[in-house]
Amino acid sequence: ENRHGRLVISDPDQGKLLEAFVAHSMPLAAMTWSPDGSRVATVSYESSIRVWNAAGWNLQFEVLAAHNGKVFSVDWDPGGNRLVTGGEDGLIKVWDAVDGALLHTLRGHRGVVRATAWSEDGPRIFSGGFDGSIRVWDPSIAGGWRSSAGRSSFSFSPDGDRLIVPVDRVPVSGRGIRNIHSVGHPTELEVVDVPSSEVLH
Repeated sequence: ENRHGRLVISDPDQGKLLEAFVAHSMPLAAMTWSPDGSRVATVSYESSIRVWNAAGWNLQFEVLAAHNGKVFSVDWDPGGNRLVTGGEDGLIKVWDAVDGALLHTLRGHRGVVRATAWSEDGPRIFSGGFDGSIRVWDPSIAGGWRSSAGRSSFSFSPDGDRLIVPVDRVPVSGRGIRNIHSVGHPTELEVVDVPSSEVLH
């Protein structure tokens, strides 16, 4: 129930409601389970990040004013030790997933950052913005990023080796579930090989 800031946990196999509570005072923008399933991270239009322990649904920590404006996306690194968020302020931020300490602030997008995701192997972060670009943030590359124009959202294959990218000529806001975001009226799709950054199709 994103409009009301409520987090609802259910068992889809049994069709059973397990838990429901108000996680934020404003609408939820994104939520995601930790890799080991022990925690859930939520972000909202009130600019905050919250991490909840799944055993009892108590609050582990919160970061108020995490971004200057709405927080639109959140994802865990593969080890469950860090979080990455993207916001209305055009920034990507990396957080310690134990205590919420800010570790890094990444700049490069011109405008809202709508999507953020860790690569499956851990070191790289992908971000998509309303400026129509996807940026790859890699600490092993001088400058930390490269960009590709004309794209505003993306989704990984299950093995993390491929990225499907809709070419969105008119970026519009979408509602995301984890790392999959709606994109208006894309005219074509591209499949990118993540290790080589080559377009496959």
